[in-house]
Amino acid sequence: MCGLLAVLNRRRPVDEEAAGRAFQRLAHRGPDGNGSIRGWDDRLLLGHRRLAILDPGRGGAQPMRDPETGSQLIFNGAIYNFLELRQEMEEQGHRFASDSDTEVVLAAWRHWGAAAFSRFNGMWAIILLDGPSDSLVVCRDRLGVKPLYHVDDGTCQVFASEIRAAAIAAGLTVRPDATSVFDYLISGSTEHDGRTFLEGVVEVPPGALWRIGRDGRVTRGRYHDWPETGGPSPSAEEVRALLLDATRLRLRADVPTVALLSGGLDSSIVGWAAAKVREPRSRFEGFLTYGYLDGGIHDETDRAGRIAASVAPGLRHTVLRVDPVPTGPDLMALMAAQEQPFSTPSILAGLRLYRLLAAQGVKVALTGEGADELFGGYTRRYANLMVRDLLRRGRMGEAVRLLRSPHASLGLLGNRLVWDLPESVVRLLLRRYRINVAAMSEPLWEGMRERLLDRLADNRRPLAQILRHDVTQTLLPAVLRFADRNGMAAGIEVRAPFLDHRLVDLAMRLPAGEKLSAAGGKLPLRRAFAGLLPDEVIAAPKERGLGMAEQFQVGRLDLKFLFAKPPVSAEAFLDVARLKAAFVRHPNDPLLWWPVCLLLWLTRLETGDANDS
Repeated sequence: MCGLLAVLNRRRPVDEEAAGRAFQRLAHRGPDGNGSIRGWDDRLLLGHRRLAILDPGRGGAQPMRDPETGSQLIFNGAIYNFLELRQEMEEQGHRFASDSDTEVVLAAWRHWGAAAFSRFNGMWAIILLDGPSDSLVVCRDRLGVKPLYHVDDGTCQVFASEIRAAAIAAGLTVRPDATSVFDYLISGSTEHDGRTFLEGVVEVPPGALWRIGRDGRVTRGRYHDWPETGGPSPSAEEVRALLLDATRLRLRADVPTVALLSGGLDSSIVGWAAAKVREPRSRFEGFLTYGYLDGGIHDETDRAGRIAASVAPGLRHTVLRVDPVPTGPDLMALMAAQEQPFSTPSILAGLRLYRLLAAQGVKVALTGEGADELFGGYTRRYANLMVRDLLRRGRMGEAVRLLRSPHASLGLLGNRLVWDLPESVVRLLLRRYRINVAAMSEPLWEGMRERLLDRLADNRRPLAQILRHDVTQTLLPAVLRFADRNGMAAGIEVRAPFLDHRLVDLAMRLPAGEKLSAAGGKLPLRRAFAGLLPDEVIAAPKERGLGMAEQFQVGRLDLKFLFAKPPVSAEAFLDVARLKAAFVRHPNDPLLWWPVCLLLWLTRLETGDANDS
């Protein structure tokens, strides 16, 4: 993991001062080194901040130059199968000067061209100044695990690993994007259509392969798209073998590595696999669990301890216990790390864990992220949508059986069915009964009538489409951003075996009924690991998640300063008086977090912290 910056001016040399400030904004992403090159009559700058994981000496320094073609590469991420690719190229006569995956990326580009990206198993954002074609090549991994943002104002183009760096380098006037704000206040959405919360800054899409000429003209293409549903169902052995190999590859590092372990199925699978496989180029050191000082219903440390003892007796198991109420400094650090509003304060748990790992000298963390989105793990969401679809098709008996399971309820089903009502009725109900919508300013609410129709259409999709949308557009992209930003804030590379493209491909082909039923969600995973993990893990429903307690603490936060002197720009988006009243009446409602988080973000924006300091 690293930080990238590329600036291309169409007519004049790169602004040294703006590029320097943008590059400094990325310093936390690469504490182990930095470098830059210029080209195209000083109109092009490529800058790199390095977090050294593979070949941590000078051999992996960037920008890296191909001695044969003169191509120059900056690269953020990890190609986990680089040793296999390297061996394949060595057998055809290639020679390598380092032990890094970066050199393998350069050689693969020379050897296979654009076809190289389909061979990579990993996560990446790549910017390559291709010597033979004298053009820039920009590529992002299949899921968009590694971030890459783009600005094109007609005279200057910028690519950067973070939004604020892109805005600074391009000299943008910082303005909140009203459409993104509306979507967030309606549903907590932060990643779904390539927009960011800053006008003019957009994402390079996952799976993108772009070329940019000297004149700044962009040719947009793709090297990957996910399959449609269909095909043979995988066996338990196939799922298990894929997860073992995905974990083995992600243990490949020249620095200390730990696995985050909760009491749930996903992290238990990763922990089991990490203890089971053997990867020579690895320094796996054990497990880390998150818990609370006062215990409580959201604390999973006891179960995590039993799992650690079961899957890897003798390996180190560390427990971090915290107060679930975020401190002011913790909250501000999280806001700074994330750059944009985020859907839940529970993601503070990740930042706290990664800070502890950094203090212990660890640089890589394995997580169970992705399993819930890929395999239908959010049963309270998906089971009720499945009931709704069954009712739509007149399959009453099946709907009633599923509704009687622990995973569906009449109340949550009602919430799903509301979106099928006429638009005028939905508008009335949202405005009257949802705190997050009631707190919206009148101008924003009235000005986004057409956008609300888009949100209605999204919520009316059949479950199969929603499952796909959650992976490619909404839930999973948000999870990936949370993890990347929290990890990078502490200098930790976050790796998730469930995001291996082979597993994602498998999951995308599965119909909804093979992922969840009245028996629960993640059915392929439960079958694959039955008898290998404790029954209490295999049978446990999806009830908790990392940092679960934090989302219920919004009413205990000290936010007097926000309500006493709200940011000037808040007036365009929020009715602060109404929000303050709701905060007093319903302090434990998790939906309060969305308008509160927006206020915190707008405050940072106005004080300059969110774009430059």
